[in-house]
Amino acid sequence: MEQWLNQGSGTIPVEEPGVVQRSGDFNGDGRDDAVMLYRYRDSSIELFTSLGDVNGGFGAFTGSYKIPANSWKWNSFRTIVGDYNGDGRDDLGAMYAQANGSITMHTALANAQGGFSAFTSSLTVPASASWKWDSIRLTSGDFNGDGRDDAAMLYHYSDKSIELFTSLSNPSGEFGAFTGSYKTPANSWKWNSFRTIVGDFNGDGRDDLGAMYAQANGSITMHTALANASGGFGAYTGSLTVPVSAAWQWDSIRLTTGDFNGDGRDDAGMLYHYSDKSIELFTSLSNPSGGFGAFTGSYKTPANSWKWGSFRSTTGDFNGDGRDDLGAMYAQANGSITMHTALANASGGFGAYTNSLIVPTSAAWQWDAIRLL
Repeated sequence: MEQWLNQGSGTIPVEEPGVVQRSGDFNGDGRDDAVMLYRYRDSSIELFTSLGDVNGGFGAFTGSYKIPANSWKWNSFRTIVGDYNGDGRDDLGAMYAQANGSITMHTALANAQGGFSAFTSSLTVPASASWKWDSIRLTSGDFNGDGRDDAAMLYHYSDKSIELFTSLSNPSGEFGAFTGSYKTPANSWKWNSFRTIVGDFNGDGRDDLGAMYAQANGSITMHTALANASGGFGAYTGSLTVPVSAAWQWDSIRLTTGDFNGDGRDDAGMLYHYSDKSIELFTSLSNPSGGFGAFTGSYKTPANSWKWGSFRSTTGDFNGDGRDDLGAMYAQANGSITMHTALANASGGFGAYTNSLIVPTSAAWQWDAIRLL
């Protein structure tokens, strides 16, 4: 792989800090895979797929579509995963902040090999809408239950209210206009004090929005905004409070989601980084009302074995057993990059991470040039 050189600020674009995205089944074989966007030094961006195998391991990354050099700015787009045309294969969606102030939505459809076609545009939000890039969080799920995934947006207004929007997909995989539903009252939720996950938390066939909120008193709470048949959302309702005495540190949390116990309802998962540098995997199982239960720990990496800033996580059913697992890409000290899987069990807990792929140092992959989904 051609070496990528740091340009500009060199910052890594993050869809939402502290949140692990779900991957997808890009070739439609019933097992989720990993996808990587890689930025080369000429500013072209290639889409790669690593297919999951029956053991939950990852195969070699294979490139498909490459965005031409100097056409897409690395920090000007956000990426989501979902089956936007309903063909049984997950695709890539993207929101792009254009230089003229408009914002566009794009889809790269997956093929039977798990590769991707070129991004095609389907929606333009004009510059006159005055959407602010830093006021947007983008995510994805099947919010109206029609078998196609959609895009959802949380928008932060200047009065500190936050509105939930949905952009429904069509059979071609294109995105429709964003329509608002619930809005949090002004000054009620701080933008940087919550993290967002998506899943069907009550098992009704529609994906919902979940949130973890860091309260001012040091407690941490879990909330759910249930989706309706139109793809809109109700108000957030709280279901779990982690007390101040637990002393959870906000920057030590990565939040994710998936159906970890295989009961048909999605749950919340958490990676927690302790002061001794160990990392524990936790699960909060959902109930039929869409609420969250207590976080229960399972596997813990040994102290000082995994560096918190040296790995990226993804979530999916990588072995096809009906339970979502945790995947990880790790930047080794010798310059190699490895892929790992922590398989979920029937209780929703996780086993130890096992390695399945080594990208050798000679490949010269640059850590800041990678997005893992």
